[in-house]
Amino acid sequence: MIRWLGLALYSAASFAATSDFQWNGSLAPGQTLEVKGINGAVRVVEAASPAIEVKATRTARRDDPNAVRIEVVPHSGGITICAVYPSPDRSKPNECKPGEAGRTAVKENDVEVAFDVQLPAGLHLVAKTVNGAVEAHRISGDVKAHTVNGRVVVEAKGNVDARTVNGAITVDLADGANAALSARVVNGWIESEVPFTMKNRISRRILNGTIGHGGKELKLQTVNGNIRIRRSS
Repeated sequence: MIRWLGLALYSAASFAATSDFQWNGSLAPGQTLEVKGINGAVRVVEAASPAIEVKATRTARRDDPNAVRIEVVPHSGGITICAVYPSPDRSKPNECKPGEAGRTAVKENDVEVAFDVQLPAGLHLVAKTVNGAVEAHRISGDVKAHTVNGRVVVEAKGNVDARTVNGAITVDLADGANAALSARVVNGWIESEVPFTMKNRISRRILNGTIGHGGKELKLQTVNGNIRIRRSS
């Protein structure tokens, strides 16, 4: 072990309202499915079929869950799916667009949107939220998993870019994996069950190294949390 410091349903008890969304589709190999949330977790697993399946459960105690739209936007690089909240400024409506584009302003809205995704082999994944965990299990392509308040858990064969501010990061690697490792923490520690060669040591909280023969990029960054690299079971 190596460680460095560093459907509408109303409940009489809770008065919570729930609304469900489901989408099925397909992409060509090498394209990207992007999921953008704000409040709520994103969980992605490898699909047994060639079809993508996206389920979103909207839950709220005060606001109307159906006021949060789930939009599906096809583009040249793949498909972007967003939870689009009512904009606090009517002159600047929120919109779903791929990448860093789009608008996602939210103010005092308690709707949570939890995404559950089944992603076929051969596709890349971008999964982002603000308040919630991001998990990606057994993904064959590249993974970009970002949140602000929540943990990140990734198991992928391609490049991995995992980031959070308040939360831990866990990456599962198969035996014999090769990667160029870059890991950074501010308040926490870095731990690896997988042997690696140190490239350079900038500080106790910044680690650059090589796993196996190098190759794919493994970029991990958190502010308040720990980073752990595990052997996948």
